[in-house]
This record gives sequence, C-alpha cells and structure tokens, in this order.
Amino acid sequence: MKFSPFKNKLFLWAIFPVLGIVVFSFLSINHSLKTVKQTESVINIVRGSFINNALVHELQKERGMSNVYLSSQGKKFTNELAKQREATDLILLQQQNNLSQLNAIEELAAVRHSVDTLSTTSTQL
Repeated sequence: MKFSPFKNKLFLWAIFPVLGIVVFSFLSINHSLKTVKQTESVINIVRGSFINNALVHELQKERGMSNVYLSSQGKKFTNELAKQREATDLILLQQQNNLSQLNAIEELAAVRHSVDTLSTTSTQL
C-alpha cells in the first residue's frame, strides 16, 4: 500500500504538532511531580516542627513538676509527675516515628556527598 505525496505531507504536518503536545505534556507532568514531592517535604517539615514544639512544651511541664517534686522531697506531684512523664514519652515516640519516616539522615548524607563531589548545583539543593 503506497501513500500519495499529498498524504505523506499531510501526515508530516500532523505528526509534528502531536509530538509537540506529547513533549509538552511530559514536561508539564514532570514539573507537577516535582512540585508534589516538594510539597510533601514541606508538609513533613511542618509536621516535625509541631511535634518538636509539643515535645518542648511537655518537657517544660515535666521539668516544672520535677522541680516541685524535688523541692517537696517527693511529697507533692508524685502522681502528676508520672502522668506527665507518660505524656512526654508519647510525644517523644511520635517524634521518633516522624523522623524514621523522613529518612532525613540518609537523605542528608546523600546531599552532602553530592555537594562534596561537586556533582550538584545550588538549584538542585
């Protein structure tokens, strides 16, 4: 089956816009995926910030109760201190879980290596 020269020209004129649309779509999807990944990173950082703030708050409460407990030589805040320690431990566990999900240490090591070997640019950091 042989195409006429007109059909060949028509095919060539049609294929270039289609290829352009495909390339543009690929680039657009790739950019969108990078944006989603960056957004996920920001969400994880914000979640970590909230957990760290809660942990500092609970530690401060435990510190205050420990001070009263020590000042009273163990006569006051015995039960409250035990409950506060449980609350602090719960937030600490949340922080450990959040950090294990982030794999931040491994990613940091990889980024540091790429910087040391000069195999990255400042826009990729």
